[in-house]
Amino acid sequence: MARPSLHDNGQTVVVDLHGLSVAQALELVVEIVRVAGKRGRQSIRFIHGSSTSSRLYDNGTIKHTLSEWLEGAHKRGEIASWVAYGDESLVALPVSNTSDPNTISLLELTNVY
Repeated sequence: MARPSLHDNGQTVVVDLHGLSVAQALELVVEIVRVAGKRGRQSIRFIHGSSTSSRLYDNGTIKHTLSEWLEGAHKRGEIASWVAYGDESLVALPVSNTSDPNTISLLELTNVY
């Protein structure tokens, strides 16, 4: 079974959400956006899969749920912009005056999933 993974190079955080339930993925996304913003990251790339389920059940996929949440986060000013393409979504974070060089890891977010 696939497991989620996270890589942080100090500018962009890449998060693979495979292996999580929709609820777990959404909880992790919310936490990553919060932490990455506080640490001054520029962007986040979420790998969520292509949502191959029936159109009747799209609202039950990580891709669909993530898209809905990102749209709301953009309206609330939590993210600067976002775009979905294929099995990924790229999120631009608001410009920050802070920069924390400490790498973000899944270990510090273990309570999320």
